Amino acid sequence: MEKIGEKSPLSASLCLHQRQMIRQGIRRILVISGDSRWCQQQALILAQLLPGDWPWIGEAGSVQTKIIPFAFESAALLAADIRPHQVVGLRSSGRTPWPPSGNFKDCGYIPTYAAKNLLGQEKMHAIFDATTAFDVEALAVLAGTLRAGSWLLLLVPKWSHWPMLIDQDSRRWCGQEQAIATPHFIYHFQRQLLADKEVAFWHQGHCPILPPTESRPPRRGIDGMPTSEQQAILDRLMRAESGVWVLELAPYFMMYTNLMTYPLKFRQHVLAIKEKEKLTYAKTASRFGVGMASLMRWNRRITPCTTHNKPATKIDMEALAQDVATYPDDYQYERAQRFGVSAQGIRHALKRLRVSRKKNTSASQS
Repeated sequence: MEKIGEKSPLSASLCLHQRQMIRQGIRRILVISGDSRWCQQQALILAQLLPGDWPWIGEAGSVQTKIIPFAFESAALLAADIRPHQVVGLRSSGRTPWPPSGNFKDCGYIPTYAAKNLLGQEKMHAIFDATTAFDVEALAVLAGTLRAGSWLLLLVPKWSHWPMLIDQDSRRWCGQEQAIATPHFIYHFQRQLLADKEVAFWHQGHCPILPPTESRPPRRGIDGMPTSEQQAILDRLMRAESGVWVLELAPYFMMYTNLMTYPLKFRQHVLAIKEKEKLTYAKTASRFGVGMASLMRWNRRITPCTTHNKPATKIDMEALAQDVATYPDDYQYERAQRFGVSAQGIRHALKRLRVSRKKNTSASQS
């Protein structure tokens, strides 16, 4: 178990990373995974070590208030010789600890439904408690308030158990009285976290894994001038005579077809519970938040299908091939009119036939 104190490797690494993050103008996520009580204890101790605002967002009623005195005691035992304004000597130093008076309401705790009240504010460090409920919108709001050099502590259940657990936030949008598990999204979110080399991890029973410190150009001061990319966009707009221009941000999360299927392990788990507890398809679907049709397909074939070989259903492919041979120069919308379908359907059908538009780069001779 990693001990937290001013002279501990973890404390020194966190401080080193924070100084570098301030210079480079970046923020980082530290994922703390384990039992909810353990995760909350580590978050409280880290909040003692790193001065900051530390708003804490979580599902109402998810925080175990009894951990406050225990966390102070643990910090005092683990962090000997820390600076007086942190944990050791709090009573004798006369300095106010975080949270004041050991009351959780004084530590900046905010229910997820009130996260929108943070919009427009700036904070240094924050805690997002997703051990019982994962409100992604609240997480996005909290992340947007953090200043450069901030740590965002993301508290999550045990990593391997998380996808199978009931998400209490699902009652807000699933349309059911009982909360459901959201394994599809959690698996995807876990993959994104693991793929990002900037994310730090701390699993219960293991030492923290912090990203390596890398050299980056220093943070550019705010002087009101556009960046090179912004200037290029402005130059292009200034050269435009007329028209409506739309600027799009590249999405951070890309949803691919192979990520949209339920993993084999989850399918096996669902069917095993259905068989063990003698559940009907309807009860199993309600319990795990999946469709009854999916369960029936899994019962016939449990292996995920990674390819899409669905044949054309409305367009006669042989007739289309003959139409292309007869009218090789026609436009797709003209073929669509003859077949009574959309031009987009014709385009997809031509792709199936591997028919592409021929382009002749040389000038035609008269």
